[in-house]
Amino acid sequence: MEARYIRAGLKQDFQKTVAKALYADITPDPYGTSPLLKALIRLSMPRRNRPGLRSTITYNFDDLLERHLVDADVPHRAIYRDGDFASPDELGIFHVHGFLPRDAPEDFALADNLLIFSEERYHSLMLEPYSWSNLVQLAAFREETCLFVGLSMSDPNMRRLLEVASKSNQSPRHYVILRRLTPHDLDTTEDNLVRTPVVQAFVSAHHRLQETSLKELGLNVLWVDDHAEIPPLIDTLSQRAGLRPQI
Repeated sequence: MEARYIRAGLKQDFQKTVAKALYADITPDPYGTSPLLKALIRLSMPRRNRPGLRSTITYNFDDLLERHLVDADVPHRAIYRDGDFASPDELGIFHVHGFLPRDAPEDFALADNLLIFSEERYHSLMLEPYSWSNLVQLAAFREETCLFVGLSMSDPNMRRLLEVASKSNQSPRHYVILRRLTPHDLDTTEDNLVRTPVVQAFVSAHHRLQETSLKELGLNVLWVDDHAEIPPLIDTLSQRAGLRPQI
């Protein structure tokens, strides 16, 4: 809703302003030091004698993943519109919500209707079942084993596509990494009216229900207690073949 409000004011400058804000805090080090990004790059490295990563779907506009892949000398191609494709030797990075590269040339043009950021564009996406963005996601959800990283799984369009894909699969085939809820995450009163055992029982029930509801969408939950645990978990999973991360 806020993006729609801002777009109404900026009009044709909306996309340029979003790109400027996106990279405003980038440090002189072009690749940063994110352990999560580095783990994703290790997951993306080609493997000998066994299948590797098929492709990556990202809902981010930035080119941070591509920058890291260049540094790691991994052939890849950013794909952000219908008609783009990666060669057999390239890792496809599908920007299904649009792409705003950092050093885009002057003639780089991304139509506003490809940048899925403001409310009205998101509504349009949900109403277009055969849009390029939806078809890319649906194909991955139906045909691949996907690893969801950095997502809350609350996106209604993504859940709708997972629901459709799960109808053709007998059992959950995808994996999502989520942080466990703790009693400290709950907004309890200072006078401790809600006793600790009650809160702990609620948290346990919440996790069970979360697993059950996501299993209906074809997802297995991989719980972590802290976000710092995600990179080593990805390194462990990278020993397995056929994972297609959603970022």
